[in-house]
Amino acid sequence: MFGFSDYLKGSSLVLGRKLVETILEDIYDIGNHFGGGFGQFLASMKDGDHGFRVVSVTSGKTLGKFLTSIKKFKYPMVTSSLFALLRKNQKDIEDLIMKGVEELSLCHFPALRTQDQHDHKFGYWHPTFGVWAVTNLSESLGATIEQRSSLICAMVLNELERRKLCFTRSLNGTNSGFPWIRACLRKVDELNLSEDNLVTVMTFVTCVAFLESGRFVDYNKLRKLEEEMPFRQRRLRELEIQGKFLVNNMNKMMLWRLHPSIPRQSPRKESDNLWSNKQESSKEKGKRIEEAEEQLPVIDENVQEVTAAQGETPRIVYTSVPRHMPHTLTGYWTSEELAIIEDLRNKRTPNVTVMSLYKKYQEQCRSLGIPDRSFHSFRFKCKRLC
Repeated sequence: MFGFSDYLKGSSLVLGRKLVETILEDIYDIGNHFGGGFGQFLASMKDGDHGFRVVSVTSGKTLGKFLTSIKKFKYPMVTSSLFALLRKNQKDIEDLIMKGVEELSLCHFPALRTQDQHDHKFGYWHPTFGVWAVTNLSESLGATIEQRSSLICAMVLNELERRKLCFTRSLNGTNSGFPWIRACLRKVDELNLSEDNLVTVMTFVTCVAFLESGRFVDYNKLRKLEEEMPFRQRRLRELEIQGKFLVNNMNKMMLWRLHPSIPRQSPRKESDNLWSNKQESSKEKGKRIEEAEEQLPVIDENVQEVTAAQGETPRIVYTSVPRHMPHTLTGYWTSEELAIIEDLRNKRTPNVTVMSLYKKYQEQCRSLGIPDRSFHSFRFKCKRLC
């Protein structure tokens, strides 16, 4: 921290490299739960030989915007003091971080989080959080649509999590990318958008697709995202990314649905597929039970022996009668029930409680083969008959 002030009047490349190194050293001190020193940790972020899982993709510009949006960091909090010093000297922190990442040739960066399990808001990192793969989107603009769509899909996921637009936990581990991004990239290719503007537009389109599929999206933050777009929704309708119909139940803003030519199928996790397979298996099991029940003869009595065909063993079919009525049922009391209550009232002594009368009422209903009512209904009926 004390030697960093010597680089303030130097080159922006040197200042950016020193800033990123200090940020990484601060992150290393936060999540130092593994062997090796900081030099080994920095080298692993350059060559990728660290053993941490890669959770998403980001770029130097997006990373700079994310780091500057964090108000404070966890102990030792050196990064927060550096940002305050750079803002006091009117330095562009985002540009310095982007140049520092390029100068250090980082291929990975720790996946920071801005909120812990106790709802404390500060930047911190743990080795279990994984790392982000750092890439340069401008260099990949000449790649194929499939390669660009997979890259932008990962950056959109990071942007959704950074802006807290929706619950991104259900989107981690999806078995396929967002299908609408590939179709939208073909239509916005001629606009030559910058990296930030392209990710912002694709994030907005993703939120519209989520709303159409029934997922949760924060309306207030979506409206703020629309204000940061390089153009309005009218331009998206002209490009046939959005259609002519509005999204249902949207009272915060005017939001148009996606064009019919844009695919809307949202990705699913492997656990969702397992759940759907369980539902299908339960449905098939229910169909087999229904078919087996249709083959059985209808028996009116409680127990009866079914005549078996020649060469088969006889079967016994049991049919159960409901013993209790639903507590929400409001119907007329039958003459049998009223006779039971009248008999109990005549035989009641001062020491007998209502609960003991109710148990006798249940026994008599069971002996007559009729369902009994709830205790509340029984007590209320006895009061009315008194």
